[in-house]
Amino acid sequence: DEFVELVKEPRALALFDHLDLDATDPHGLFDLLDSSRSGVLQEDDFVFGCLRLRGGAKKSSVANVQVKLDMLSRSLQEIKDATLLTKSALASSEQFAAHISKAEKLREMAQESEKNQYLHRSSVCPKKSSFSVMFAGGKQSIPETDRRAMTLKELLGVHNVIAEQCLQEAWVDVISGRPQFPEEVTLYGLNCYHLSPSTAVEFVLLEGLKCSGAMAEQQVVQSNPASLSHYSCPMAVGEVMKDFEDGSTLKVKLLRGRFQSSAVAAGACVSIEGRSCGVPTAVTSPNSVSYKELVSSEEQVPLWYTSHWWGAPVFNFVSCCETHAKLRGLTNPSYWVCAYANRQHDLDAEINVSHLQETSFFKAMQHAEGVLLILCETAMPFQRMWCSFELYVTITANKKVDGTASKMLDVATVSEGKAMIIVEDLLPDEPRRAKMVRQKCFPLLHLEKGMIDSLEQGACYLESDRNKILDFMAADCQEPGSWTDKRRLALKYANEALNAYFALASWPYGIRQNRVHDFEAEDGVRRIDLPSILRVDSKRDSLKFSLAHFHEVTNADIELIAQGLPPNLKFLELDLEGCNLITSLHAFKGCLPRGLLSFRLSVRSCNLMHDHAIITLAKELNGLQCLTEFVLDCGYCKELTYGALAALAKNMPESVKSQQCQVLFRGTEVDKDFKTLEDLIKTGKTSRWANRADLT
Repeated sequence: DEFVELVKEPRALALFDHLDLDATDPHGLFDLLDSSRSGVLQEDDFVFGCLRLRGGAKKSSVANVQVKLDMLSRSLQEIKDATLLTKSALASSEQFAAHISKAEKLREMAQESEKNQYLHRSSVCPKKSSFSVMFAGGKQSIPETDRRAMTLKELLGVHNVIAEQCLQEAWVDVISGRPQFPEEVTLYGLNCYHLSPSTAVEFVLLEGLKCSGAMAEQQVVQSNPASLSHYSCPMAVGEVMKDFEDGSTLKVKLLRGRFQSSAVAAGACVSIEGRSCGVPTAVTSPNSVSYKELVSSEEQVPLWYTSHWWGAPVFNFVSCCETHAKLRGLTNPSYWVCAYANRQHDLDAEINVSHLQETSFFKAMQHAEGVLLILCETAMPFQRMWCSFELYVTITANKKVDGTASKMLDVATVSEGKAMIIVEDLLPDEPRRAKMVRQKCFPLLHLEKGMIDSLEQGACYLESDRNKILDFMAADCQEPGSWTDKRRLALKYANEALNAYFALASWPYGIRQNRVHDFEAEDGVRRIDLPSILRVDSKRDSLKFSLAHFHEVTNADIELIAQGLPPNLKFLELDLEGCNLITSLHAFKGCLPRGLLSFRLSVRSCNLMHDHAIITLAKELNGLQCLTEFVLDCGYCKELTYGALAALAKNMPESVKSQQCQVLFRGTEVDKDFKTLEDLIKTGKTSRWANRADLT
């Protein structure tokens, strides 16, 4: 009601008219601006909404239709999900109630009893999914693992499989043995109940056993090795199909999990109806496929590579990919996911190679435009060595000509049921202010971990894999020294880059809390100094940073940014548009890296910016003898006069190329934009300020 009354006021009508917004339907306009659907219009919602809708009634109408369609789509999906859950619950209510009752007893029973109960559930649940029947024979083949990316539609299909089968088949957590609901299922659970059984499309051969006398349909179980003794569910469950005459080989139909050989799982004994048969020396699954090959026969080159932890809910993973594709404006999104791309029954061929450059992981990253790091509630990927490898490859990828990374790094998570994304640069068609609004709700815990964690802290199931990853980093280091020194330096540079990425993402929070120099870590003890983290990123040669329309920014904040500039920068772009409290640029004195090739600065609409600020900056430019490109936007800084322009003309380094020099003074006393160096110098030298000694 307040908004409706506000819209009636002449000043508000004039504003909306200036923005080409149709305010004839106040209620409809309110719905368009209230993107959070809270019923309360916050300042950020209003600013972001106006920026998004400006451009006429036609664009507003389209947006209105889109909003209503989105609302309708969500409502229909909620109805569908509720119906599906109700149907599943009704269909299996007795089974599920009995299952919960049994699960309560599991916590009081010994490990052996837990295993027996799990085996009982395995025997009564469906032996094969519909996928297994459909693709029996493994005829569909995509030879190159790095070309087995999942489309968004296929990822949503995984979501649906979990929703349909989890309650119906009474899935439990493989570690605790507790009953699971669909939204709790992780990749560990999905692999146990669906991926592995489905992709072993024919059978599994277990060799090197003492299994004479085994009979068809008898239950086969492989226990967990000592390293997985805390798991409630056994490593694998199957059913005898055939006992070969030599009494050492079994042909098994896989029901749950994945059988492994003694080389991988030492001490993981196989038993038939409780009779121990030893540990298999070899495990093969002829004609097995990857999950991608199960759902599609068409190869898919990855547009994005996902780095994640298997212990996070699959629903959250899919939600992050869906939101990422929408915000990035991807028309045909595809994501490479190791669980779906690798053939789970032939992992040695997929990843156990002599050089990491030959792994499917590395090859897939070469195809992808960027890496989407998906963080769970505890940010576990920072503690996984394979994730460290993926981040290292992304961070150290060769730079483009303009100094920007050739691989983008986006970070996603789900917080309070909503997927959110942070990116280093702007999203397509995204105003800089909109980025600030979008990223302000990203969990601080994840940002803090990104600033203080180190890649070498990651854990690995196989120590040999960990050493292989560290050796890869050492070999990648171009610095002289011993192998140990190379490994240390490679990790140092990569950690600096990763920590700086999250420091930049945390900077707005630091400004709001007045803690850029004293950011509090998760443990409440360690203090994080954002400028120090950014400054030590010694290999960084490009920096784009925006605080546009961030009204809290003061001269002190500009000083902190200047203090944090890495010493080896070649390309620097700072956007301070609309920061109305800034009056000085003195902070840059002595702080701009001497090797800068390109410097872009916007102080547009900084209403308190005066001549002295630009004169100070101009004098600092005089010392940048490598500078070839300079762009300065001072538009609508109403206090600026010809004095500022004359200072720039006098101090511009000779190295700056004419066509790469732009100085924008529209809306000032000069009221003109200069698109070449010659034009700037000509006007600056003919002004009445040209001969003032204090300009140089």
